[in-house]
Amino acid sequence: MLNFKPIRKFLLWFLGIYAALLVAGHFAGVGDAYRSLVQAMGNQVFQEWWSEGLVDFQPGNDPLQKDMDTVMLLLNREELGQARSSGTNVRVIKVYFSTWQSGFLSTAFILALILASPVPNRRKAVGAGLGLLAITLFVLFRLWVNLMFSWGENPQLGVVEYSSTTSRFIAFLDGIFVKHIVVSLVVPLVLWILIAFRREDWSRLVGSAQST
Repeated sequence: MLNFKPIRKFLLWFLGIYAALLVAGHFAGVGDAYRSLVQAMGNQVFQEWWSEGLVDFQPGNDPLQKDMDTVMLLLNREELGQARSSGTNVRVIKVYFSTWQSGFLSTAFILALILASPVPNRRKAVGAGLGLLAITLFVLFRLWVNLMFSWGENPQLGVVEYSSTTSRFIAFLDGIFVKHIVVSLVVPLVLWILIAFRREDWSRLVGSAQST
């Protein structure tokens, strides 16, 4: 018989850490800090990404989008310059999203998995650092897909022009990585397996020794 005690111990630690991170995200200001970080990263990475388009990440304050804490403003650079010169309004496309669903859940999930893993503390620390880096790159990838899809959905801005094949491919990526929340858990799970585990660790987790 397999010894399930290591698995039970891992699951209890994982659930406890994950719950603590979610509570901290909701009530201890961690979620607000994460939202500000994502907005700052978004502006740093994507504001100058498109030569003819400008992206600006701002806090979402639309009461009709109360679950969406961030808005991406999409503008045509030439139109913005003309509007500033003439003192007129510029055309703006607003794309709302939730940093909680797009990033915080994934970040908390992979941290809880790594910290609960039956590996030495030093490897947990290294794994947590690598996990944070990997999941942050994944979050930025999700934002990039969202922006690429949003530019394509608003051709009136004149920033991008996709072929039909490219448009379908971006819509496919958007459907997988942006629209479905399940990817927020599947990707961290895969990254956890790749980052935190060596072959010999699996025997410790499943308890391959005979139980008495």
